[in-house]
Amino acid sequence: MFDQPLTNAGATRRDIFRGLKDLTKRLQKNKAEERAKDAERPQNLIIFYFSGHGAEIDGDFYLLPHDVNARQDAIELTDKGIHVGRLRSEIARLAKYGRVVVMLDACRSGNATVAGSTLPVNAGRLHDALRGLDNVLIFTSSSGAGLSYESSDYQNGFFTEAVLRALTTQADNTGDGILDVTEFAGHLANGLRSISGNRQEIQPDFRFVKPLFVVNR
Repeated sequence: MFDQPLTNAGATRRDIFRGLKDLTKRLQKNKAEERAKDAERPQNLIIFYFSGHGAEIDGDFYLLPHDVNARQDAIELTDKGIHVGRLRSEIARLAKYGRVVVMLDACRSGNATVAGSTLPVNAGRLHDALRGLDNVLIFTSSSGAGLSYESSDYQNGFFTEAVLRALTTQADNTGDGILDVTEFAGHLANGLRSISGNRQEIQPDFRFVKPLFVVNR
């Protein structure tokens, strides 16, 4: 297993894309070694999780990493923000080497402003900009023009809290110790509705239905 968490000051656009490229290179190397050994290709599962603000600028969607001041002008946001089109390209490269789960908690309430005006943010457009990739499963934290919320009751936003709850044995409906896509998605959707008081609804895009996670019993 390989993990590369980027948090707070370490979660810049440069470091996020560097991490994605490093992971792609690692997977390429593993694939070459498997071919040399004539070994069976393992079922890689790659998870990309982003939690933060998002903004639409001139019709394009950007994720805003830690070092972006969401109160700055549009040039600041586009210079340091993550253009979703480029993110889509990096995710598509990863999907050549395994299944990819993308979870985005990005359409936060209290979103970015330029010159005192709140920038539009639409989870439906974010979802549409990423959907349709083979071997990629997408969950956005809200749907349509809905916003994503957080509360001091949790150490996370509502969506992240619902994800953590969905990664438990409670979501394992069959009791086999494995969460498949439908089990995870169903528990995540129900949990998010409960936590948010029906203010948030996930928007998924399923491109595979195989097992996702092993849960401890």
